[in-house]
Amino acid sequence: MARDLLYGILVRARPLITKAVMTSVRLFRRPVVLWISLLGLGCLAEQDPASSLSPQVPASSQDVSGNWVFHVDGGPWVSSITLASISPLGDSLTGWWAAETPSRQWDGSAAPMLRLADAIGVPLTTPGGVEWLWRCSAIERCRMRYQVMADTARGDLFLSDSLGLERRYPMFGVRLRVSVFARAAASVRLSVTSDSIPTVLLWLADDPPEDQDFIQRLRSRGLTAMLAIPTHFVGRSGRPGWQDLRTAQALGFAIAAHSRTHSATTEDGPDFVGEVVGSIADLDSVGFTPTTFVEPGNWPEVIAFDSVSKFKTWRGSLVRTFVSVFASRIGPGTQREPLTDSTAFGIGHWTVSDGLPDSVILSLWKQANQRGRFTAFGIHTWKLPTPGALDWFLDSLSQAQKAGRVRVISDVAPSPPAATSDGRREVKVGFLWPY
Repeated sequence: MARDLLYGILVRARPLITKAVMTSVRLFRRPVVLWISLLGLGCLAEQDPASSLSPQVPASSQDVSGNWVFHVDGGPWVSSITLASISPLGDSLTGWWAAETPSRQWDGSAAPMLRLADAIGVPLTTPGGVEWLWRCSAIERCRMRYQVMADTARGDLFLSDSLGLERRYPMFGVRLRVSVFARAAASVRLSVTSDSIPTVLLWLADDPPEDQDFIQRLRSRGLTAMLAIPTHFVGRSGRPGWQDLRTAQALGFAIAAHSRTHSATTEDGPDFVGEVVGSIADLDSVGFTPTTFVEPGNWPEVIAFDSVSKFKTWRGSLVRTFVSVFASRIGPGTQREPLTDSTAFGIGHWTVSDGLPDSVILSLWKQANQRGRFTAFGIHTWKLPTPGALDWFLDSLSQAQKAGRVRVISDVAPSPPAATSDGRREVKVGFLWPY
């Protein structure tokens, strides 16, 4: 009780404390540090034994600070993520404050916030350990403690009601680069044109060596496509490299994130975050700004988006927060236009490469020619029986495009915001353009 009371006083008086501490540090640095240290020891005296297994080494600012994506597996946050920027509380002092950035639910609505702006973080004795305590609603208090190892945090959030009953929810966090973290706040809504001309999107998945030849076949017919890139393998074993992808983009091809390793053993939790946001970060680090994530078809059932219920999870929230368009394995490859924010999240596709008979491909192509339809065709060039196996399909698509019967696109989202000379954001929309 005394410990909760002390934290309550700290939280309510945080603005005054911070100002006073900053002033005092400049004038009386050593006494203030001693006072904070004694205060911290008083709080740590009532910790759970599990938090005191390591020597008394406080967490450093580098361990805890940064831009984080958190997930709490319970309470109002079970199907969402939290974005938080954590900074040291003051000069040479051990403690942190946090600022939250809004995130989205899977359906695009605002996700519930942890209200970390009302919290103060203090160190635990475990290296990389931190604990936060704050009032997370009018009648509930939150206490979150976790340990940071490299760029991953693991721990628990404890939710106490007005009667003092406490519930425990596991939580984890992954630290992000600032440029990728900022993408969530600066993401742009889907913008579309609306007419009755059928729209076709082609995408080539996995960045295999065979893509080089297929891209030339597309270009010779005046066609482009989206390239879905597993970023870990770029430039390896004969695959197109980063400069090849830059060249393709300059020629009108779009670049989409397609996980880091395309692994069938990807796990739930931090591993999933690493595959999704990590691939976006990899592309961002070399100058690409993807607005689409294409789900790998070999993801295990626990994380696969193979049913509507799988979208209504924190994983759906993560994807929706960082990209505008999500190409998943579920859903028909053809749907009515115009696409909306909701229909662009989880667009399906027809795979026309993996041994599909030409007669079936022809039937799907005829369906795609219906007015007011949007159709996505996925191609694994490394699974084609011969490099020219789909030349007849590309010829038909090219002729229809030249005749104005279809519109071929390489992306379904606007270009990312570009910074003007005065630092403002200028939104440029690029969608559904004929080539």
